Amino acid sequence: KQSHNGRCYHQAWDIFLRDTGLSVADLWEPRHPQNLLWNAKLHPVITITSDLTLDWEPFHWITQYINVKEKEGISSSPGMELLIQDTSSFQKWKALPRLSLADIQQKANARTEFSYRSQLKGSIVWSRDQLPLCKTILNQRKHEEIKIFLPSRRMDNSIMLYSLYIQPMLCMLQNVIWSALQEDSYDIASRCFMILGDAFSEYAEIIAVLLSEQKPRSLDGRHDIVTLYIQSLRSSSTDDNNDLGCRTMFEYLHETTEEAINCHNTVILLELASLLEDISFALTAKCVAASPTRTSQSGELSPLGSWYISTAPARIDLSGGWSDTPP
Repeated sequence: KQSHNGRCYHQAWDIFLRDTGLSVADLWEPRHPQNLLWNAKLHPVITITSDLTLDWEPFHWITQYINVKEKEGISSSPGMELLIQDTSSFQKWKALPRLSLADIQQKANARTEFSYRSQLKGSIVWSRDQLPLCKTILNQRKHEEIKIFLPSRRMDNSIMLYSLYIQPMLCMLQNVIWSALQEDSYDIASRCFMILGDAFSEYAEIIAVLLSEQKPRSLDGRHDIVTLYIQSLRSSSTDDNNDLGCRTMFEYLHETTEEAINCHNTVILLELASLLEDISFALTAKCVAASPTRTSQSGELSPLGSWYISTAPARIDLSGGWSDTPP
């Protein structure tokens, strides 16, 4: 009944069971046709302590076990059973209710998770007094969500709205983008352009509500400045004129945005928002293509309870959360 090809913590099942003193009944229910890693109850359910922290002790024995096995090979070390079973970490792990990967999949609820993520207190509302904090979040690649908020209900003047909110935002993002591009931090610049595109879309909707009369008109190809910049980003060869193109493109954004406001033209803003998204996508592609291929490996596992930031060209779906995009 037991799968002979399965492994747990880099060890064959028979070695893992022998080392830990666990039985088949400890990990698998009789109803399963095969004893696999997928349905093994290995993952303890831990709770928040009274001081609002997580008790990581039930996991400590796993780190110790893996480190010992990596140093001494896959054969069972003398006294390994006593070494593992006598630890309070292992006893806590064994006493806790445990889930298998199959159990976790059945309990996962994407809609509930999305609702929870949307209500996280870590979300930062974009406003004038939050500009320094937003700049820090962007530069340090933090995962706090930045939401666009423009006080349309308290302001009926589109020009004042631009001067007090859009223009400071545009200037701050321009500084972050410029610094990021100088260091080839394309992911930071991409996120900034996406936020800027969202801001332009939001601003266009507010203007449409504030103004009873619209005067949309075509720019007759004047978006070519932005289009040429996008093409230079998508080029496989390194373009020495990218820096100049970026500066020229931002000068165009400032000039065209002010013109759109004076003309009460929401069409221009929506067109710019779409182009800013295209720049964001081009920078994301450039970021993936420029990802380093060298990796370093450490003999010791990272300590439990610590947070680390990693970069990878692949996008991985972790129960509905993308690995390469902040929530």
